[in-house]
Amino acid sequence: MMKPIMMVGLALITLWGCQQKQQQKQETQEVKETPVAAAPATLLDSLTLGYVTNVPNAADSKMLMLYDKTPEQYRQDSLLYYTAVKQFFAADSSMLDQLMAFEGDTTKCCWIAAPSPYSAYSAIWFLDLNKSNGAKLLMHAYIMRACGGPEVIPNASATTEVLLDMLDMKKMVKWVQEHRKLSREEMCKVYKKEVI
Repeated sequence: MMKPIMMVGLALITLWGCQQKQQQKQETQEVKETPVAAAPATLLDSLTLGYVTNVPNAADSKMLMLYDKTPEQYRQDSLLYYTAVKQFFAADSSMLDQLMAFEGDTTKCCWIAAPSPYSAYSAIWFLDLNKSNGAKLLMHAYIMRACGGPEVIPNASATTEVLLDMLDMKKMVKWVQEHRKLSREEMCKVYKKEVI
């Protein structure tokens, strides 16, 4: 009598284990096979999805409602945004050439600003940031990363306003062109002495 009960118990445990493995496999496949609704975005276009830094997770329905996003859109946007951030900081120095091309561009920039909808602080730079200013902030972050700076797009209000006032795009372009032969680490060391 004891033997059949043990065999049934073992069979149930085995069946339960198989179901768990199958469920995990399905969940993994669902994540990997989720199609991206939009066409692949360029690196800078993906940085316009910075709102994801204000949303803790896909279950935060209140925040997602404020941005008019579904949990699935948030997951896709997060993947695009954080991949773009990694690629931006991992890019070779030709990234600086791409950013310098925005010198004098006064069209609206959405790569940097990601204001929180709960913030009462409405900085002018949130509303009036152009691509020339956005590019100089990205150039600064890119160069400083080589000296151990954070691997984040600068969008904290106080810090960003100080950088916007301190940095001059024309001077930055000239400075980068003069120091192109340096490695990123050497460039950063000199930049810290000469520019900031």
